Amino acid sequence: MVAAIVWGTVLHYLLITFCYAATRIRYSQVRASGPRRPPVGVDELDPYELALLAGGRPRVGEVAVAELFLTGRITAWGPGMVAGVAQQSAPAPPGLSDSPFVRALSVRLAVNRPLAVDRLVSAATCGDAITAVLWRLRRLGLFLPPERLRAMAVLRRAAWLSQLVLGAVTVLAAGFLVGWTVSSAPANRSLVPLLLVVLLGYPFLLHVAFRAAGGLGAVGMAALVVAVSGAVGGFSRAESLVAAVLFGGWFVSYAAYWATGGRLGPRTVAGDVLLAEARAELAARRDVRALLQATAVVGLRGLRAGKALALGSPRVGRLIAFATACASSFGAVDRGVGGDFGWDGRRGNWMTRGEIPPLPSPPPRDGHHRDRPPGERP
Repeated sequence: MVAAIVWGTVLHYLLITFCYAATRIRYSQVRASGPRRPPVGVDELDPYELALLAGGRPRVGEVAVAELFLTGRITAWGPGMVAGVAQQSAPAPPGLSDSPFVRALSVRLAVNRPLAVDRLVSAATCGDAITAVLWRLRRLGLFLPPERLRAMAVLRRAAWLSQLVLGAVTVLAAGFLVGWTVSSAPANRSLVPLLLVVLLGYPFLLHVAFRAAGGLGAVGMAALVVAVSGAVGGFSRAESLVAAVLFGGWFVSYAAYWATGGRLGPRTVAGDVLLAEARAELAARRDVRALLQATAVVGLRGLRAGKALALGSPRVGRLIAFATACASSFGAVDRGVGGDFGWDGRRGNWMTRGEIPPLPSPPPRDGHHRDRPPGERP
């Protein structure tokens, strides 16, 4: 029985790793057959198009929030929160761009009413405007068509989901092993009460690890708990081998996932070249548009890491301070080949939160609710 579990787990992890390697090879072939030089220059893309090219939909929301801050319309309101700022008549604040992403957020701001910055970032890219940008980037040859990625995306996603299932199984098995160790260990062992405390606190430990590092942290916490249980309960060699295969193989497959490019985004080689040109031109200008382009290319987390300090503008420091005041996790990093996001611009492998609820409706105008006919009473 033990040998069957070990060999079955090993074969499963080998199959997952093979899927990661095969999809990466096919993905490289598809990218090599696509455009290699961009047909447009950096200045022919606005900051929001550049943001979608560099970091997907979340990056577009970051640029919209950055523009609201740089034009004096929002301010940080504690960790993860922002609020609207009262506009002064003199001097007049800088005007917003014509982008629908920032204007969709501007109409929903209220003075001194805090909103979660994650909700703002998510709401900025809801609607047809983001679809129009996606289609333009595809027509320019900067994004691959979704039909060329669909087969490998389905296969890679299936492998990833099966690895998630295995991770969930190992997390549940860790709890079972701790309980079995507590029930079967001799009563005179001094470490049994400590192990019982670990068992009772296991759900909380999983929650903390998941919030800190996503599913990787949860599986790592489960591996640590099983190691402690084995040391206290005196696992046999076969039991230790099963535990090592379950957890060690999972982490090896996880490393293979990122080593082969992560999510494998839709950006072409021409898109990579255009982004390289944009990074080289970050110090060319020092106006608001240049700051928005820097946010689009490196993200707010990249700004905090000092990747665009060559701009030499005091506004960079203010923007970095704003991003830091909002939340240390604000501004996701693009770690995958061709963009760490899917063909539709969405990104994320570990979901630490549920669906983000929509923003509240804009305030009523002329005494009437925006969704109710003027003559209808509530």
